[in-house]
Amino acid sequence: MKSIRDKWWLHAGVLGALLGGLLLAWVALGAHEVEHAALLNDLRRSKTAAAQETPLQAGRRFGGLATEIEHRLEAASLDERNVPTARFLAALLRLWQAERELDHHANTADTHTFGQARAYERLLAAMGNEALTTGEESLGEERAEAVRQALGEELPTREGLSRRLEALHWKLAARCLREGDHLAAWQYLRLLHEPLSIRSGQGDELWVLPSLGARAAESMQAFMESLAQGAVGGPAPDLAQQQRDCAAILDRLGSLCRLAASSAKPAGEEFARKSEELTKRESVLEADIAALSRPALSAAQEREHLSRYYPDSASLEAALKDTAQHRLDRLAERRLALKVEVERYKSAQEALQGFLQYPSKLVREVVNAPRAREALRQSIAAALAARRPWLLPLPGAARQPLPEAAQLAQLAQQALAAELYLCAAQCARLAGRKDDASAALKDMQSHFEAWADLVQFEPAAAEAESGRGHLGVSLLAAARAQIQSRVQGSAGESAQVQLEWVRRMEAALLTGSSEHSALALDEALGVLRTLSGPRRPAAGQKDEQGEPELPRLEARYESLRDAALAMLARDAGSDQPEVRDLGELGLAHLMLADAGYRFDFLFWQDTEHLSAFARPGEGAKAARARWLEGPPREARRQVAEILARLEQRTQFSQQPRLYIETRLLKGRLRELSPAPNSPSGLLGDWAGALRDIYLPLCQSSELRTLDPSEQGALDSLSEFAAQYLQRLDRVLALAPQPDALQAARWAAADACRRVLAELGAVTDHVAMLDQLAQLRVLPPAAHRRAYELLAHVAGLEQHLAQEAQAQRQSDKARSYATEARKHYRLAAARLMDDLKNLPPGASEAALMCSLGLCFEQGGEPLLAVAALRRYFAARDVLDRAEGRGNHFEAANAMARSFEALENYSDAGSGSEFGGAVAAWRWSVMQSRRVIERSGKLPPHSLEAFIGLARSRRHLALARQDATQLTLAMEELEDHILLARIFKVPPRDLDQTSAWRDAQFERGLCALELARIERASEGFVPHRARRWLDLARRSFDDVVQRFHDEESEPVLRAQLELARAEWMDGVYVPSPLSDASLDPLKRAAARMQALTAQLETQRARSDSAQMPFEHEVLERDALCLQGDVLELLGRRLEAIAAAPLGQPQDWLEARKRLEGALAAYERLERLYGQSHLSAWALAQRIEILRLLGTRAPVDRERAQELLDGAERALERITESQWAQAPASMGKAYWEQWFRWYRQSRALER
Repeated sequence: MKSIRDKWWLHAGVLGALLGGLLLAWVALGAHEVEHAALLNDLRRSKTAAAQETPLQAGRRFGGLATEIEHRLEAASLDERNVPTARFLAALLRLWQAERELDHHANTADTHTFGQARAYERLLAAMGNEALTTGEESLGEERAEAVRQALGEELPTREGLSRRLEALHWKLAARCLREGDHLAAWQYLRLLHEPLSIRSGQGDELWVLPSLGARAAESMQAFMESLAQGAVGGPAPDLAQQQRDCAAILDRLGSLCRLAASSAKPAGEEFARKSEELTKRESVLEADIAALSRPALSAAQEREHLSRYYPDSASLEAALKDTAQHRLDRLAERRLALKVEVERYKSAQEALQGFLQYPSKLVREVVNAPRAREALRQSIAAALAARRPWLLPLPGAARQPLPEAAQLAQLAQQALAAELYLCAAQCARLAGRKDDASAALKDMQSHFEAWADLVQFEPAAAEAESGRGHLGVSLLAAARAQIQSRVQGSAGESAQVQLEWVRRMEAALLTGSSEHSALALDEALGVLRTLSGPRRPAAGQKDEQGEPELPRLEARYESLRDAALAMLARDAGSDQPEVRDLGELGLAHLMLADAGYRFDFLFWQDTEHLSAFARPGEGAKAARARWLEGPPREARRQVAEILARLEQRTQFSQQPRLYIETRLLKGRLRELSPAPNSPSGLLGDWAGALRDIYLPLCQSSELRTLDPSEQGALDSLSEFAAQYLQRLDRVLALAPQPDALQAARWAAADACRRVLAELGAVTDHVAMLDQLAQLRVLPPAAHRRAYELLAHVAGLEQHLAQEAQAQRQSDKARSYATEARKHYRLAAARLMDDLKNLPPGASEAALMCSLGLCFEQGGEPLLAVAALRRYFAARDVLDRAEGRGNHFEAANAMARSFEALENYSDAGSGSEFGGAVAAWRWSVMQSRRVIERSGKLPPHSLEAFIGLARSRRHLALARQDATQLTLAMEELEDHILLARIFKVPPRDLDQTSAWRDAQFERGLCALELARIERASEGFVPHRARRWLDLARRSFDDVVQRFHDEESEPVLRAQLELARAEWMDGVYVPSPLSDASLDPLKRAAARMQALTAQLETQRARSDSAQMPFEHEVLERDALCLQGDVLELLGRRLEAIAAAPLGQPQDWLEARKRLEGALAAYERLERLYGQSHLSAWALAQRIEILRLLGTRAPVDRERAQELLDGAERALERITESQWAQAPASMGKAYWEQWFRWYRQSRALER
């Protein structure tokens, strides 16, 4: 004990070490549990957070966590006991990631099918991970329960994954079909008839997802085996549940087959075209590889072969500098990628062909297979041998019927066959294979007849319905009534199952009847599309037998139409709701299609078709009036009643296709009915149908919640979208394109108004295009139709604003101009939305160019400049090097925007004109580069040549810089007038409007140089007269060369020519010499001729009730005429007052002064609201004062004018004062008249 007490510390240490070791061992043993709990907590947190996120965000979250776990597995940083759990969680997270990504692609409009295909591959890879489906075995019972609790659901099983994968297939297929991507769609639709193998990462097959058709066949075979067992008295199976399962999978198969068949025809055409194209490309590539492999190949030959694969010069040059082996390796990679693409299309073609044959194949394998028939035959023979007493009596039965179980087995077999043949017929019709559809319908009828013979039923002749294309609806109704009574009497499960199959047989026969009518309807509408489409035969066209083709086609259409109408009318009178509704819908469809052909298609044609429409003895005017009334009122009333009944009976949740087509036909009827209070000349109420029917239908949320198997209900919307775009194009074609409106002038104004009246509210059409795009029923090429429509309508409104301004309808002009600017801005907004949704890496250059042009036309020059600057920054390097793109138009628009900015500026420094000069000059330099390289004149270059001179002139006026004017004239001579930049000048360049405008602009520059020379210190008259001589020559060339035109530039050239003569008379050093009078007399003669010509044109316009186009020119001409005659009169008066003056000099002076008075009076009378009328008033007062020195009455007239000056100034509008020079505004004239009155000049 003492030794223990002496060494207690030693024993304590040993005991502590022992306890510490035990504690560490306990901690080490529990560490893996902590790690396992952390993994599950991470899973739980990520799942909870993903529930609040978008599918794409959730997919990224799951992918990030899966990557983290995979890295820990690779680094072996996890406890070995937690490795199975980590592998399972990583596989599960990858599955969730792929599912969320596919959900994002299936429900989001701004995704592309390439990303969807990658996500689908990741999903298959996740399902091929063995750790995912063997979780229960690999995790162990305890760990599996912990994971199950963390998930809040059962662990994935192959059956559950199969159901999820199958549902996703149909969802993705429907999305691809809406997008028009048939290749991707048939990657998913092949699951209808082909199994999908799920393989591991090593390529081993783990499990197989059976096709929907195979599962349907399995369900039907199991049901038939149960029926066979029941027929021989075997164990009673759960027939009711098996019947429900079999019916459900049959319905699912039928709906998805119809979805696939609706795309079969366009998909087949696309696959055939693309396969042929890829095969040709493959053969060309093989030939190029073989040629480039030869050693003796010249550089030119190498360039020729490689240019097919390197479209831009930069990449081609880089390839030529590379080694021959590297070039061949790259071409081999292209060949491999091309082979893969060829195989994809061939596989899609095989899948499509296999599907078209599958419904009939399913009938052969399931119902008509020898094994199935033999089993049923034996079961029925055994049942007859047993002489079971329970029989099913049917009305009209002539012999003892089969026992119930045997009858049920045979009924099920025939009903299954009828349903599958019906499915085959529907698929064939939708795929455009009408002959196969008719054959399948006959096979369906034969199976019903076999059942009728089996139950030994002999219907009365009155009950036979062979005229309707099928037999036995009344028989089935009677059989159903008898079985219904047995079920009510609790006859047993067999009777209930038999009743259900009788109902399904009845439904199949009714649908078959509708299919017969649908085939007749489709055939009639097919011929009608030929008659009303681009393939319509010409009036004199003959067929192969030499007979007129159009009358033969018309007669065939009428025959098919009458037959279809008879079948549809019988269906519409049926007592079966399904047949009745489909019959009424088809009847309304055909009646409206026929009315649309008679009253709509011809409406857009020429007078030849109008004469064909006229009745015997009916004139063209009466025929057109009947046209505009639309289809006969009785026909419209009948269709309206049919559609009203259908609208009341149909609900979207139960019959989505019928619901949609009924509303579309209602809108079509509205289109063909006269609009209330509509302008004359409009056919129907298209705008009202769009506003009240089409747009609300497409905006309804129900269309976006369709089950993937019901996506075929949107086929009618796809057809409507195509017809809507066609009509939109037809309406817009009634008026010239906005670019051609200037050439058409005011003759196109009525057509522009007609287009706007037909369209109605343009915003409704924009909303309609948006809705159709969201529903993905628009063709891919129409994704920017809203922008194009807005820009087109804005161009028409801009033209109408100019026409209204010319007619002096200021309110209407202001309204049109406002609407045009608004629609240009809306078009720009559409382009900005496209910019936001631009895929990463895509160039924004083209959109920026269009955006800048819209902003320029919309009156937003600052935004236009900003957008166009971004366009030039975004242009590709290759576009800059090769001069491709819209850079000429963009640069010109930027220059015009700079000019508009200067007009908005109050500073008047000319800085914005400097920007315009820079933009014009850039465009000019690019044009010169193209001309030097190719000798061709690029587009918009002539506008740039003239615009540069104009901006230089404006800049020179703002800065009083003569250098800009000299440069402008030199550049005009180089570019157009002397054509020094061309090796071979364009032919007849001197007869073009560009030559005319260039000469006119040079004359204006020369006039400004003369003014600057006059204002300079040390003025030398002969220098100014040199510029005036150049101006006269330029203006005279325009007048002489284009004297046949009465256009604004030519008339303006006459005015400026007279102005140059007047300035020549002003600038002479001796005012009383003949050298000063001669130019003034020539100017007076020219102005007299010009004003007389304008007066004649005004009288001609008034008599024709056309707008007078030259109001501004006439105003300026009257003002200049008054100035010329006033100066000439003053100088003649000075000569008359001189010592050597003669009396006739005074008479001549008075004549000239009175001519000036007349010009000023006409100016005030026609343009009393113009700021120039103030100048005219002041000049009249001064002239009358001068004349009053010899005639006091003229002084009195002058005093009257002076007294009314303030009232005259008040009549001038503020907008006109804003156009006046800053030094001659309203305040200036008020002050001038006040000063003049105070000076008492009239009293001296």
